Amino acid sequence: MLLTVVCMGYSVQAANLRVVYVDPAHGQSTNSGASWQNALGAEDLQRAIDMASDFVQNSVSKGKPQEAFVLVKGNEKKLGEIVLRYGVNIYGGFDPDCESLMTDEVPERQAVAAPFAVKSKVSRIATSEVDNFPASGLQTIVDGFVVSPSAQAGVKQSVVQPLIDINPKVKEGKNSVPAVAIRNCIVCDADASQSSINIANISNALAYGMLFYNNSIKKGQSTLYLGEQGWGVHLTVEGVATDNAGTSSDKLNYDMGHYRASFINFERDAATRKSFSGYNYYISDEKYDVRALNYQLTEKSVFIDACDAVEELPASLQKLIDYSKDCDLLGNRRLLKGVTASDKSDRGAFETWCVAEGATVATEHTATNPHFYPHEGSVVYLMEGSSLCLGAEQVVTKPGYLLLKEGASLYGQGHEVQVAYLSVEREVKAKGDIVALPYAMGYYYQPVSGTWQNITSNALLGPTTYSYDAQTGVLTLQADVTCKSYNGVKRADTFYRPSDTNSGCWDQLIETDASACQGVNFLPGRERTAMFRFTAKGVSIDDYLYAEELYSGYKSVAFQQHNLESDKGNGQITSSENMGWNCFGIPYLVSDYRPYLGADGETYAGGAYMMQIPRQLWLWYNGKQTPDGGTVDVNGAGFCPVSSWSSDSESWHLEAGETGRLWLGEGIFAQTATFNASEMVDFYLPVYKNEIEEDSVASRTNARFVGSHIGTLGIDHISSKEDEMMFDMYGRCLPNPVERGFYISDKKKVFVK
Repeated sequence: MLLTVVCMGYSVQAANLRVVYVDPAHGQSTNSGASWQNALGAEDLQRAIDMASDFVQNSVSKGKPQEAFVLVKGNEKKLGEIVLRYGVNIYGGFDPDCESLMTDEVPERQAVAAPFAVKSKVSRIATSEVDNFPASGLQTIVDGFVVSPSAQAGVKQSVVQPLIDINPKVKEGKNSVPAVAIRNCIVCDADASQSSINIANISNALAYGMLFYNNSIKKGQSTLYLGEQGWGVHLTVEGVATDNAGTSSDKLNYDMGHYRASFINFERDAATRKSFSGYNYYISDEKYDVRALNYQLTEKSVFIDACDAVEELPASLQKLIDYSKDCDLLGNRRLLKGVTASDKSDRGAFETWCVAEGATVATEHTATNPHFYPHEGSVVYLMEGSSLCLGAEQVVTKPGYLLLKEGASLYGQGHEVQVAYLSVEREVKAKGDIVALPYAMGYYYQPVSGTWQNITSNALLGPTTYSYDAQTGVLTLQADVTCKSYNGVKRADTFYRPSDTNSGCWDQLIETDASACQGVNFLPGRERTAMFRFTAKGVSIDDYLYAEELYSGYKSVAFQQHNLESDKGNGQITSSENMGWNCFGIPYLVSDYRPYLGADGETYAGGAYMMQIPRQLWLWYNGKQTPDGGTVDVNGAGFCPVSSWSSDSESWHLEAGETGRLWLGEGIFAQTATFNASEMVDFYLPVYKNEIEEDSVASRTNARFVGSHIGTLGIDHISSKEDEMMFDMYGRCLPNPVERGFYISDKKKVFVK
């Protein structure tokens, strides 16, 4: 039954609803608000709040106080000003397709900073002079909104009053603080430079997990002012903040007023400005508003896991913070247990997925822990030798930025992975290295004084040298890099044999992208070995330069035949000097790929290996098999053959007991033998099979790779002379692959398995 109620100075026609639903897509509506199907419309948000307040007041009058709730779908429409009412909890950010009704808990919502989320946007949030908020009474929360006066993201709009003005009236006295909070909100795009106002005033209440950016203020005013008994926890504030004592901070001040676990005014403070991801790798997009993503922490920031539990807050506000369940603005858990050793929360509005050096972390997505995986837009840093194993069922992992430092691995585990902005670090020797990455890389050059030089004006166009630390925060490009691609056709045409220097089979890359898995001769042109960060970015955040499909068993790499000269109607593919050489790399983001293992992680005895076409892989040895592998003695640097089907350490030129593997960023040589112009070689999904526990980083399960165009006997039939099927780098015939034999080129040794 509908009632007209006069309560606390305002009147509203309302049903006695504890939960009121608002869907801005409905416009102005005569619906009841009792469900999503009957939700109130875009013009009715304040009416919904007042209806819920009616329920609260009725419950109070009956001596059984109960909170009420208003749930709001995202629509990107600006919903105007809202006024808080005692005991009414307002949650924005529900997906437009959401049909879940509230029972005991608030249903799952989109994260307010997620790049693809449809957001709930209001122009202002305030308290009125009408309501009283008893200090010992019900909680009042507004959560999950973008607060902005602007109709267009990124375009500032002039304002003459604060966007947030929360100062609930309290009956009990000066030191009594009601349970009132504004949480998980973004405040942006307000221009108050012509008005003597603050962007936000908060007193007698808590501001928790909020981001303030792209706001302008007049000199002497504040972006955020915490007044009497105003508290701020996990805030990131671009601009001046002021406390109740009148202290204005232009820098991060750990002891400033009631600000805790927060960042203040990093644009004016170089030390804090360099702690944010946007300082080093700015994420932008013309299609989506992703500005908030740039306020996450860099991988070396000292503010990761820097915060203890907040205990000095009044008890009425402490209960509004629950680290065991709370999430940041992207939906990541405040405590990411096991990611780092300390299991503390990060300073500011975002939690950082930074897997510690040598650690192995498995994500999960369960009813009891639904948020322990990198949410869309998150920065994900895998430090040296670390591994992240995705176990989030039916969740697509879409990081805003993914960095894998040397020896790190990302195991998709058959789940879907989509990355638009990706960096891989690897050490490059002073005289160069062959680099192959599982994503396309731009190596752009331009003529300077008659010579071609690397373009250094845009860090996204090519590889960058890694020199960042928490103090300097510097990433610089180098102008002295030369990049060359391998020309298999040139070798086939000239019956080319390897040269110790100045090989004629490498062509300089000029204004050309290197495709995914393509080997590139990367020559830094300096006298020292250096760490390089190979960075590439899609045109948009949904232009995925690296992806793993759901339940896909493999990724393929094309091997080119190169030699297609006529030989009695067939390609001349049996010539020892020129048969189908390719320079390539593995197509997965793992640094421990074992091609001799099957899908179940076991090797196969008696020659029945998972690899249907045995491959001789030629790897460059210079004292280390991998960035963190065992040393080898091959009498100096050079290419040596590896039996990809063998798990024997001797076959990989390693000390006894060491594990042979392929690693991320490694350039590999191999041959192909096919009548076709190309052959697809399938690399099966690497799976981290072992239990996730300490000291198990080196324990991986990687699967086979096989070739296409398989004949009826399981091999490619290239001629009647099967003993001439494979050849080494110098064109010498290798024994029949059935015998598992090969040559080591430099010392003419023969090993037969």
